[in-house]
Order: sequence, then C-alpha cells, then structure tokens
Amino acid sequence: MAADRGDAGAVEGARIALSTGSLHNWALDRVFELAASAGYDGVELLVDARMESSDAAYLQRLSERWDIPILSVHTPFVPRVEGWSEAPAERVVQAVRLAGAVGASTVVAHLPLRWEIGRIHLSLGRWRFERLLIAPWRSAAGSRYGRWLLEDLPALQERWRVRVALENMPAHRVWGRRMQLHSLASLQALSRFPFVALDTTHWGTWGVEPLQVYRALRQCIAHVHLSDYDGREHRLPGKGHLQLGELLAEMGRDGFRGIVVLEVEPSAIAEAGWSLEQVQCTLAQVRAGVRAMLAPSHSHTDLQAPPDSATRRVA
Repeated sequence: MAADRGDAGAVEGARIALSTGSLHNWALDRVFELAASAGYDGVELLVDARMESSDAAYLQRLSERWDIPILSVHTPFVPRVEGWSEAPAERVVQAVRLAGAVGASTVVAHLPLRWEIGRIHLSLGRWRFERLLIAPWRSAAGSRYGRWLLEDLPALQERWRVRVALENMPAHRVWGRRMQLHSLASLQALSRFPFVALDTTHWGTWGVEPLQVYRALRQCIAHVHLSDYDGREHRLPGKGHLQLGELLAEMGRDGFRGIVVLEVEPSAIAEAGWSLEQVQCTLAQVRAGVRAMLAPSHSHTDLQAPPDSATRRVA
C-alpha cells in the first residue's frame, strides 16, 4: 500500500495542494488566497525567478495570513534564479533548507540531465523562435548529480527529516521521435529511490498510463503532480485522455497518505476567464472532484472537468 514512509513529514490521509506554478503569472499572495478560498489543504511552492518565492519569512506570513500551510517545495528548474546555485545537488540542499524553514514535509526535485543541452532564442517583432539543442555527449554535471542522489541524498533526508521525491520527466520530440533527456528515468531506476513524485502528464507524453506506473511503484510514490494530457501537457483533470479517475480511486482504496498537487498551466485554469470568481470556482471544483475520487469507498472512475462557467466568489 502506498503510504507515508517513516516519520519524515508524516500525515494522516492524502492532502490536496495547489502548485503556485499553476498560477505563476499572478503574485504569490493572490495564489495563496485562491488556494485557501478554494478549499485546498495547502500549497506547493515552486521556487522561480520571483524573489519572494525564496523568502522564508515572507512565505510564512502568507501562510499565516491565509491560514494555509506550505506542504511541499519544488526546486527551481529555470537555469538562473537569484541566490540559488546552478548545481542541481546544491539546489536540492537549498530547497530542503527552505522546506525546513517554512514547515514543508516534502521537496520535489527533477532527475539528472543525461545530455548536455542548451536553447536558442530568437525574436524579431512578433516573430519568436526557440529550439532545444542537444549536444552529442553526456552531461558531466548530470552524472555527478545522479551519483549524489544515489549516494548522498539519503543522509540529507535523514538529517533534515524532509523527504525528497524524484519526479519523472516528459518526453521531448526530436525530429518527430520521443527522446529521454534525463537519466534514472526507468521504472527500475526510480524504484531505487525511497520517495518518487508521479507526474501524470509527463507519463502521458510517453504514451504510458499513470495508473500502470502507480501499480509498479506504489511502495515508493509519496507525491503526485496531477494534470491531464491531450497532446498538450498540464491540462485540467478531465480535459485529456488519461485515466486519472481510476488512478485516484485506486490510491484512495490503498489509503494513500502523500500529497496530491494540482499542477497545470495557467491557461488551463482560465479557460472560463480570468476573473477571480471564475478562477476560484474552477479550482474549487477540481479540488472537490479529486477529494471525492480519493474517498476509499469511491468506485466511479470518471473525473469530470469543471464547466466553462463559474459563479462562486473569492472569499
């Protein structure tokens, strides 16, 4: 049964959180307010370029102001963040320290890069061009990070009593073919970690049902990034073709006691519009649907997407 492992952040029952990355185009204060008014159990803090996303004292004030805890911290995944190392292992250490400061039980980290990569950005007026460049040699930094995850991460988790969940990564299309840019990405490799974050849309990019992955790794899955996939990543649950209802129902029957995080694109939330009332209503309806599916006695397997209208008001 997928359950809380050890006493690093033990919880009673699954908790449902909103990723601040789901509304990264809004101020953190507004995201905390919306998460609280929509009834979420907490938030997952995505560390990004905004300075306040790394300010523990400010984040604690937000948590107290809106009476909603920070349940997990996601390491930054953009290349440069002020005050953060560019070395992936050191970023995990910094995120663990931040989690300890704000009372979060979990840190989510990405897997090591397999290849050296870069990006080309070109723009002229409204014209934009972006292309991922993959070098034909192994990433030395990725190899060092991979060894650190396997050899040194256990001691870090034990010292800080914070669990670090490794997240599966999406497929990248290169000349029309799927390519894995990260190492330690197979089911066998992921099973070597005590805590895994199952990202549903990322498995969708590989043509794999998250339910199959959950069944294979249920003993180490401590965290879920929940979103749908319709050819586009990070859609609202029920707005794609993944069997998320069946996944949540099985997790509920197993007594899953980790964190389920709604992690979607802002545009997915705002399909009905950007008013506070519409966004709050969409978030509340998704939260209620996920909670219902996680109920141990629930047997219905369809997860309905929110309608394209909203009437409830932000508290």
